[in-house]
Amino acid sequence: EWRRTDPITLYDNITVQTGGAFSCSRAQGTTIYSLNLQGLTSLSVAGKVTANGKGYWNDLGAGAGTKLVGGAYGGIGGTDNMGTLRAQPYGNVKLPLLLGSSGSGTSNLNNYGGGAGGGIIEIDTNTLNLTGSIEASGNAASSGGGGSGGSIYVHVHDGSGISGNGAFIKANGGGGTGSGGAGSGGRISVVYDSTTYTGGI
Repeated sequence: EWRRTDPITLYDNITVQTGGAFSCSRAQGTTIYSLNLQGLTSLSVAGKVTANGKGYWNDLGAGAGTKLVGGAYGGIGGTDNMGTLRAQPYGNVKLPLLLGSSGSGTSNLNNYGGGAGGGIIEIDTNTLNLTGSIEASGNAASSGGGGSGGSIYVHVHDGSGISGNGAFIKANGGGGTGSGGAGSGGRISVVYDSTTYTGGI
């Protein structure tokens, strides 16, 4: 598990094998940990690169709701069955580098049941072969609203670009529990010169 607040530059090849997972630590208050890999020669992912549930929690984040509302980021968080006011989207569509927000718990005084938002994955590489998955989804709530998805920003420089038939690249929102709303999706931006990738996003 990656525990850094700054990027690291690796002029090398990285392989995440089938069944393996490369992850980062969850945000602690306002301290942000991200999976930020720069200057890679190649990245091959047969397993999982994940920041699921590594974003804001405990009712934190620009899109954190109140009273059972799902966290917002790329969209509006889902509301409870009482129509509570929902948080609004935020961040940059083309350069998504922000954490997903927490869903709200069962009351304004107890937000611990809301799902954590997704974290941040930033990858800069010459080539990417993806037969596994890259994920930054929000967590489902244990009691309340789900967390919003986080950020995935991938920049592939080389002409051979992105290849593979990966399962998916995703930053989904987490589900709500009971009458809690679901979190919104996060933001994904993939920049490349060419691709033969046939997996899902």
